[in-house]
Amino acid sequence: MTSTMLSRSPDRRFQILDVDEARQYVAAVYGDVTLEPTERRAPFQWNVKRASVGPIYIASSWFRGGARFLTEEANDRYFMFFSRKHQGELRVGVDVPIIPGRAAALRSPSTPGDLRVESDYQPMTLAFERATLEAAFRALSSSPKRFDLRFEPGMSTTSGVGARIQRLVGFIFNELDHDDNNLDSPLVAAHYADALIFSLLESVPHSCTGLLPSRIRAAAPGHVRMVAEYLEANAAEPVRLAELSKLTGMSVRSIQAGFKAMYGCSPMAFLKERRLELARNRLLCATPGTTT
Repeated sequence: MTSTMLSRSPDRRFQILDVDEARQYVAAVYGDVTLEPTERRAPFQWNVKRASVGPIYIASSWFRGGARFLTEEANDRYFMFFSRKHQGELRVGVDVPIIPGRAAALRSPSTPGDLRVESDYQPMTLAFERATLEAAFRALSSSPKRFDLRFEPGMSTTSGVGARIQRLVGFIFNELDHDDNNLDSPLVAAHYADALIFSLLESVPHSCTGLLPSRIRAAAPGHVRMVAEYLEANAAEPVRLAELSKLTGMSVRSIQAGFKAMYGCSPMAFLKERRLELARNRLLCATPGTTT
């Protein structure tokens, strides 16, 4: 490969001007992924800043000329895509927008993906080995079984878990810009990787989410767990505090105090956040013309 290096550290920052070289790099780093330029008239250029944080591969890029990245179902990695500038789109059965400050996308191994980006697109990409996420999920669920984890492909980054993950990813990239960064320590890097992995597994909806609540909420009082499960199951319906009191046999004051201690918010604030997450996911995954 004949990359033009942008810094003294070729492992972290370089430039690719040749399409065939870019294809070799994509195959070496991301596995069974095909790169195709989409703007033939514009000279191809791809600036890459990359690093490994524990078991997670992360990259920050800039493209001149649009491109498509086609991923076959056999690819054994999870991908998460954020954008710092300009919009991209991930097609995984539904069209999932990647919008700076608003929306990110996730691709699971069992789902073929078609990532389309325009010229001057500036993504932040994370790649997780399938075995890494599955092992972490087995630790959370206390089960030796293997699970087929499939994440919801769209994620809002305006608030909630999407915003938290985006801030953490942004911090990691900013830290890598410094020669004396903490991530040179394998122990520190492993802790940041755990923060990303467990944030995904505990907070982003996926095919095995239903196996987690009883373990994650085991420390909560019984009436608080009961109310939380009821609110999640009925997030699309009108709910009143009096109903929750009748459901649990506890006073409204006791329910509110329990929620404050366990979740740091009131039951109604908990319900509001679940409704917002539900609405965001519907909007991100909606087909054109759909209203929510």
